[in-house]
Amino acid sequence: MKWLAERLGELSEEKLKVFNLKLIPGLPEDAVLGVRTPRLRRLASEMEKEGRSGAFLSELPHAYLEENLIHAFLLCGIRDYSLCLERLEAFLPFVDNWAVCDALSPGCFRDGDPELHDRIPGWLESDRPYTVRFGIGTAMRRFTGPHYAADLAERIADLAFEHYYVEMGQAWYFATLLATNEKAALEYLQNARLSPVVHRMTVRKAFESFRVSDGCKEKLKAYTGGKTH
Repeated sequence: MKWLAERLGELSEEKLKVFNLKLIPGLPEDAVLGVRTPRLRRLASEMEKEGRSGAFLSELPHAYLEENLIHAFLLCGIRDYSLCLERLEAFLPFVDNWAVCDALSPGCFRDGDPELHDRIPGWLESDRPYTVRFGIGTAMRRFTGPHYAADLAERIADLAFEHYYVEMGQAWYFATLLATNEKAALEYLQNARLSPVVHRMTVRKAFESFRVSDGCKEKLKAYTGGKTH
């Protein structure tokens, strides 16, 4: 959308562009404008109110990081579950960085929902790293705590996708599991079920987390020889 590109250009900040290029590795310089997230959210809200969102969501791929973030924010606001999934599946192949991936947390997704549960394995089996990371993040948000799904934990533990942001997603999942389902998570760590890289990342994130209890951290120290990295 030409008008949106013009608006984004007006809101862009060079210093923020430079910062975002460092924060989100791998993006071409000309794919980042440098627009603050609250402004992007306001633009998404304006587009929804003005009836522009449907046309925008159909225009893929986008040229800029900021357009992809707006796309993610609009998807998160779709209340119809089937429509959200349709739009999401169309968008996932174009997600090429952690920032857009992690912005995708649709509000119509429900904790413990069986249909959503059955969707996650397909995302985890993808050959696209950010689709896999999205699947891990969805399992973490919706199927830990009282809705813990042991089968999804197994699938995430068994992933052998050598990509930094996938492995970090696995570590984030198991560090969250240490905070919400400690016994289950400790079994994965104590039995060396995770790859060495994911194991180290998980332990580090656990010790950095305020959600993981001191008692759990002491248990981790006991079998890591006091190492937290």
